Amino acid sequence: MLALGSSHRFYLHRGPTDMRKGFDGLCGLVRSGMKRDPLSGDVYVFINRRRTHIKLLVWDRSGFVLYYKRLEEGTFELPVTGTPDWTQVVCLLEGVSLRSVRYRRRYSRPVAASDSKFGCMRGLRECLFSRRYVYDGCVDWQYRSCDALL
Repeated sequence: MLALGSSHRFYLHRGPTDMRKGFDGLCGLVRSGMKRDPLSGDVYVFINRRRTHIKLLVWDRSGFVLYYKRLEEGTFELPVTGTPDWTQVVCLLEGVSLRSVRYRRRYSRPVAASDSKFGCMRGLRECLFSRRYVYDGCVDWQYRSCDALL
């Protein structure tokens, strides 16, 4: 089952991609072109030169998952940043123009150090809704013991 959400990090491959590439070819682009690890659980987005095809590559617990969409009419609009968030990816896949999107302000609960899952570490806070941990500006998406992060 394809289960992507806001807890994933998304990375856009900036150059045009040959859509004949499969799992191994796209993993090679991630390793060599993007200098990232395809086994990290992050989602990698690839778009062809004409922007009519898109592939999303992600590693889940037991193997790679490849999501592939071909437009019959129109093109995909490229996000401005190389790391789009979940809402930008959904807009991209649904054909919503990212230039015309206006985000409305939403409430975000401030996270105190006492709310942290790991009370023994300084500088670690839990982002309550996205299930990710931020430690001194670096994001850690996997639940590890306190010793593993020190």
